[in-house]
Amino acid sequence: MATQIASSHAKSLEKQLSHSLSATLALATILKEDSSFPNFDRVAADLIERYGGISNLQLAPNAVISKIFPLKGNELAVGLDLKKIKELLPLLRLRS
Repeated sequence: MATQIASSHAKSLEKQLSHSLSATLALATILKEDSSFPNFDRVAADLIERYGGISNLQLAPNAVISKIFPLKGNELAVGLDLKKIKELLPLLRLRS
């Protein structure tokens, strides 16, 4: 019984991570076309609706958040330098 519950939770987590990664890859593809990304809010809203389970999407060139959707409730995140958050440093190094 415990194994089945754990397996079910693992599959659910895997699905959620896959959706989050899909949204991230979609944003990356669009950024390659136009790094200024003037329609970021519209695209981010669509991705959040389509993939579900995503609370916000961010653009963070050089690990500094420049855009976030939805902005409401996340205003303080704009300008945040992710390199200054010690817990994120190992993840940022993986990207390099």
